[in-house]
Amino acid sequence: MRLFAAVRASPQVAQNLGHWVDRMKDSPEIPPNTKWVQEGNFHFTLKFFGEVGDPMIQNLQNAIAGISTGSPFDITLKSIGAFPSLSHPRVIWAGVEDASGGLARMAKTVEDATLAAGFAASDKPFSPRLTLARLNHSARPGLPKILERHKDAFFGTMTVGHFTLIHSTLAAKGAQYRDLQTWSLK
Repeated sequence: MRLFAAVRASPQVAQNLGHWVDRMKDSPEIPPNTKWVQEGNFHFTLKFFGEVGDPMIQNLQNAIAGISTGSPFDITLKSIGAFPSLSHPRVIWAGVEDASGGLARMAKTVEDATLAAGFAASDKPFSPRLTLARLNHSARPGLPKILERHKDAFFGTMTVGHFTLIHSTLAAKGAQYRDLQTWSLK
């Protein structure tokens, strides 16, 4: 199974992000084959595990269940950015303000616990952002200007009170996600 640990966007924040995505889809500056994340799939990846065989899934769940990730905390989604840059976007994302550093702490705690259980280290450092779209082709000339106009977009504040182990199945219309287990912050 293809697995990752994540914090899902709250329903209100996901709805706000979904409205923004719907407006962007109608823009003539968006390449036609852009892969948009579905509203129900918005999340912050804490750690991507990749393919995990059935015998190791229980080990992974046990490793995560044994960690202490702290108390619930608030984050605010309030910007639009792109990789590698706004002028040459390949991935469009929503940024986060996390004054408490809670997301980074959660990611480190999950990383440390799963490393100790024999899982591979993450190949990239944790970056608190929420992917909205992937562009398969070069952006049209006006897209960087549109993204620049939206760089200070506000999508809302949410309380992070839990995180989830998610099974991802790749499909032609985008990834399909199924929650395997959720852990509450205490």
